[in-house]
Amino acid sequence: MEPDVSIISIESNSVDQKISTANLGVRNFSLSSDSKYIAVIDIDGSISIHSISYSTGVDGLRISQRDLVSVNSNIIPKEATRSAGEVGCKAAWYPFPSEKLLLAVPSAKGSVVLLTPSSASTADRKWDENFLLGSSEGGPSHHEHDINLTQFSPNGKFLATADMSGAVLLWEFDITTPTATTPLLSLTSITNPLHDLVWGQLSTDNYLIATTSNDWYQFPDAVSYTHLRA
Repeated sequence: MEPDVSIISIESNSVDQKISTANLGVRNFSLSSDSKYIAVIDIDGSISIHSISYSTGVDGLRISQRDLVSVNSNIIPKEATRSAGEVGCKAAWYPFPSEKLLLAVPSAKGSVVLLTPSSASTADRKWDENFLLGSSEGGPSHHEHDINLTQFSPNGKFLATADMSGAVLLWEFDITTPTATTPLLSLTSITNPLHDLVWGQLSTDNYLIATTSNDWYQFPDAVSYTHLRA
């Protein structure tokens, strides 16, 4: 695995910028919906967040990078980051950064870490860590299984998570009180770790697609359309 993320210019079909993680190798990355931030997952389980700025030069649009922070290296289970062939590993940005800049990161023992800036200033920005526990009294649970995938619905009202046992949970997400989020329902347990988890990309979409290394699964009625549009 390479230790960099390459940003390729479509106009010139060449590498415009390399984001260096200075770690062992890039496992995956996630771009915020406003294209201002990239979260990079390293195979050692660490995650680094980089800001991106754009300027116009003689060769067209140019991109510059500034490393914001490297979050502690134990935040993501290493079993998920080092099993590239069979297991996916993905962090998810909240889709409306103008409302709140927030990154949901898979973590150990059924928990999700929510990273949010501790201040509005971008200078030496720090990120606060808050934990969501994938369990509720008598309700759906990830139990003690490590989570490897997170994915927000396009309208930001739901968060889907998958763990290393193949279980998929759906969380009703309220951005005004994100740390109060609890699992809403369990969609299924596929018994194999998932490679990816993807929502339909329209704001009214009501389905999820999950893939393993060999199969794919569709959840056409993850939540009711009435609930989605409320």
